[in-house]
Amino acid sequence: MELVTFDTLAAAKTLERAGFNDIQTEAVVKTISKAVNESVATKADLKVLDESVQGEFKGVQGEFKAAHGEIKALDESMHGEIKALGESMRGEFKAIRSKLKALDESVDGKLKALELSMIIKLGAMQFATALFILGVGKFLFS
Repeated sequence: MELVTFDTLAAAKTLERAGFNDIQTEAVVKTISKAVNESVATKADLKVLDESVQGEFKGVQGEFKAAHGEIKALDESMHGEIKALGESMRGEFKAIRSKLKALDESVDGKLKALELSMIIKLGAMQFATALFILGVGKFLFS
């Protein structure tokens, strides 16, 4: 650690002019000099700290870029999966519509056949009724 320059001679002269004796002056100057050198950061200390902070900042920047890349890749992957799922669902809906249309046509055909069968049966019943009435009438009027 680099020492901060502290002018001990100037401090000692100032203290002596203020009335401090040699022992007091020496004690105060040593105490101040020691405190300044132990607690004040030098330019070199600040440079080391700055380089350390810059290094950590670049590391964090790199982590953010990596995370951004991962998020982007995940987004693209999910977009593709969602698109594929949508296409699959469209295909399934188309198949369901097709099956429903075929079922509807089948039901229509069966209903028409049933209607025709009922018309024929109703006609036969009417014919039988007419014959019965004619037969009963013949029997009653003969």
